[in-house]
Amino acid sequence: MAWRLLPFFGRKEEKEVVNNLEKHVDLIVETVDGLKNVVNAFCEEDFDRMDELIEEVSSKEKIADDLRREIESRLHEGAFLPASRENLHRLVERVDEIADTAEAAVKMFQIREKSFHSMCLVFSEKCVEISQELKDKLLLLVESVVKVVDTLKVSIHLLNVDMKEASLKAREVDLREEESDEIEHQTLKYLFHAEGELDVLSIIQLREIISLIGDVADKAEDASDIVSTIAVRHGA
Repeated sequence: MAWRLLPFFGRKEEKEVVNNLEKHVDLIVETVDGLKNVVNAFCEEDFDRMDELIEEVSSKEKIADDLRREIESRLHEGAFLPASRENLHRLVERVDEIADTAEAAVKMFQIREKSFHSMCLVFSEKCVEISQELKDKLLLLVESVVKVVDTLKVSIHLLNVDMKEASLKAREVDLREEESDEIEHQTLKYLFHAEGELDVLSIIQLREIISLIGDVADKAEDASDIVSTIAVRHGA
């Protein structure tokens, strides 16, 4: 028999909070998708489009932040039992941190709008090879992060359907985050091997971008741990 959220959170006020939580995580996914689009535009050296996409990410993050505050306000009205209220409060905060980190990552692209080729100290065939490899790795990393956040979204939506499945999906978030972490490690390793080929400021900027993108997956894993806690508390 499936364990469901509704027997525990069945009142109108509770359902509204849970529905808003689902809308919140949907906005977070859109924000992270926006991060992916920014990375694509950066790799394609379409900087005008990149700037437009960065503004879209910031707009989505603001909307998500407003919704977070609304959810927290409703939680403080006392519709939930203390333990459930605390866990949901922690969950909405951790989920919101995903959008904050995604926005921080896209802002890094505006600090120095340089193409990969212009980052090279000396333009050469090796420079072209390094640039393409870094692009490929950066795109692979952000794609893996999107998958982590997408899986978190599913786990949160399952809280309103089946606690056991929500718990299982939360564990999948952990596995996907480990995969993303390995891609991040390999990307940073390759970047540092490019020392002497790229200018120092570019290496520092790319390192920060790569780390922030990886942090998005870390924040999603933190949120999935709370999903697991909620699911266990309610019988998964």
